[in-house]
Parts: sequence; structure tokens; C-alpha cells
Amino acid sequence: MKLKKEAVLCASLILSPALSSKENDLSAKEIFTSLKSRINESLLSRKNEPIKRAKDERILVQCLDDEMQFLSIEENVLAPLTNYLKGSFSDDKFFDDSVWFSGFRGLAYGSGRDLGGFTLSKGLILDSRDMKIKNKKAFKKFFKEFSKLDNVEIAALEYFSPVNMRHDGKKMNSARIRTMFDVRGFSQNGELLQQRGEFLISTSIKKGKWVVEGIRLANTEKLVAKAPLFKNITNESKIASVVPRHLRREAIRRGGYAMALGNGDVNKPSDIFVATVAETVYLKGDKNLNYKVNKQEKLEKESFVKAASFADFDKDGRDELLLVRFAPNEVQSKKDRSDILIYKTSEAGVYKPLREIISFSKKTAYAMPLALGDFDSDGFLDFYVGFPGAKDFTTLEEAKQKEGLETQGLFYNKLAKREGLF
Repeated sequence: MKLKKEAVLCASLILSPALSSKENDLSAKEIFTSLKSRINESLLSRKNEPIKRAKDERILVQCLDDEMQFLSIEENVLAPLTNYLKGSFSDDKFFDDSVWFSGFRGLAYGSGRDLGGFTLSKGLILDSRDMKIKNKKAFKKFFKEFSKLDNVEIAALEYFSPVNMRHDGKKMNSARIRTMFDVRGFSQNGELLQQRGEFLISTSIKKGKWVVEGIRLANTEKLVAKAPLFKNITNESKIASVVPRHLRREAIRRGGYAMALGNGDVNKPSDIFVATVAETVYLKGDKNLNYKVNKQEKLEKESFVKAASFADFDKDGRDELLLVRFAPNEVQSKKDRSDILIYKTSEAGVYKPLREIISFSKKTAYAMPLALGDFDSDGFLDFYVGFPGAKDFTTLEEAKQKEGLETQGLFYNKLAKREGLF
């Protein structure tokens, strides 16, 4: 990674103490305040040091400082802008008269493509990239087709602040933020309307606070549908009432637990498999999409299932159920493991684990990601499993993996060669 003089390149380090409950709010604030203070002191003591290489500690400190400043940009710019849209532009003082806008005035949409149930139209921006107008009405007019807003999201994709936008080449005085916007609601004709695309937002610090300098429309498209394509039936199907809930005690960065849809007994509708930290639930539905727990004595005892998939590995017309467990004390032999399991259903609909079918003798730690595909093109499904181990967590220090542990595993289906399963 080569560093250029005109820009400071940073890794995307996310600072999150993983403290989410109300009683921990003060502790989280204290952690951020303390961290920011240490970063500022370190930057001050190193301000005359050259940036040498990507692994230099100076780079890490600069990245941490940038991330702290970006948190302020999110708080002072992106969140208020989102709320401004949610409030249907009711705050006339949100933009002052100095804010410029580009790409909104000369905008036209194509005729649109019918995608079966909804129409997609691409926006054509006719304004010059250098054309900036100080007229906030142009921004409001961009959303004029909405009669009501249901959902507004503005998410940062990346931020950029070259040396000439920084104080002494270090602290950001201004920055450009590339954001994704997604606005949904109803059109003036009562149709479902979605506008999405990218804003390039220029920001700067004024009186100690980040403010909007200007907004450029980079690209946009809109979707129009006369009726919803999907219906939320979570409550009426009774799924929400039968899946057990557990207090989350692990980091959010580890993700949630598995859910899979399939047909172990070829009946319709699809069965639903849901995993939790402590157990699993197998749900079967009737023709009215009412789901009930289907007792599976062996299957329901499986814990820490992070990934799962129904798949017909042996081509007998009935799906097997593949589970990947984030097991802290997995047991493995040359032909069996406790972190990768395949369950087979009988004609009576009872799932039982298949034994001695997975050959993978290399030592691993903590299986998590799963992907299926016919990797060798023999007509039978294979699968991939990742073993992140200690590298599962995003940390400020290098995560160390035990030597001799494999981090990836590719499992080929051997039924085509009649050599067993995997």
C-alpha cells in the first residue's frame, strides 16, 4: 500500500465498545472521551513525524482520530439531514443561505422499465458537475413526487479529506462524504415510491461544529409500484410467538444465528429452521401459512448454529439440513466433527444426524460462514466453511490465531464418484 502526499489513507476502523444497555451509556461515553484524549495527545507529540508506511503506528493514530471526527460528522450532519427529510422539510432553517446544491435542477428520468410489478426509472443529471446553486428549493423539489414519507436512510459509504482540507495536515477541517440515500413512501397518486442513489456531501467545521457546505447529486433512480410485492405475516403466521428469545451476551460483530427455509419432506409450504444461542426450532406450516413447532429431539438440542442451509446433497428428492456451529469446544476426528453437521430426514419427517461422512482432518477453530455450490461441476452440491477463530473480532490490536489451524475448508461431494459423502 503506497501513501500519496496529497491524501491520508486510513483503514476503516470501527470504534464500538459493544455497550448497548442503558446502564452502560455513561461507561461508553467515558471510554470514547478517554480514547479521544489519548489520540489527541499522541497526535500532538507526533505531529512533525513523517508518515512512512501503512504499518507505522502514526497511521493507526491518524486513522483513529479520523474515525472520532467522523462520528461527529454523523452526529452533526448525517443524522440531522435524515431527520430533516423525515420531517418533510418542515425546518426551513435547516440549510442556511450559503449552502450550495448541484445536480438537482437539471434532472430528468427515463421512461422506465417494467420489472414485473414495479417500474424502474434511471435519473439523467443534466447539470454540469461544476454548477452550484444556492437555492434549497431545488433540494426540496427533488422529492416533490412524495405525498408521504415512510422511511428515510442516509448512510455514509466513505469519507475523503486530503491534506489541504486539514489543520497542519492532521486534523480534518473539512471533508467530502459519499453517502447512499434511500427514501420510501407514497407518491401523489397513491402509488408506492422509492428514490435512491448517492449524495456527495461537502462538510466543514464552523464554530466548533460540523455543518453542510453543499450537496451534489451523484446518481439516482426511482421505483414505482401500484401495490406491495411482499406482505409481512410474521405475527399472523405465529412465527414470532414460538421462537425463544435469549439475552445477547456476545459482540454484535459476530452476527446473529442461523435461519433456513427448505422442504425435508417435500411438503409445501417450506419448513423453517431457526437457531438461537441455546437451541434450535423446526417449524412446519399449513396451507394458510400458520406455523407450529415440529418437535425434533436431536435437532433442537444443537446450539451456537451460525449458518444453516437446506440442500439435496444426495439427490433423493428430500433436502438434508447442513449446520455450521460456532462451537467453542468442537470435537473432530478424521471422518466426523461436532461443528459441521448434516441432518437427514426420514419418511416420517424425523431428522437424525449423519455420522462419519465429513473427512477433514486439519485442525480448525470456530466455524462460522457457509456457502454452497457445485464447485467441481459434477452435478452434486459441495460447500465451503470458514473458520475465523480469534480473527472473528475487530480489535485495535492484531488478533492472533493459533499456529497450525486452518481458516478455510472446502468440502467436495463424493457421491458422483461413489466414495461416500464429503
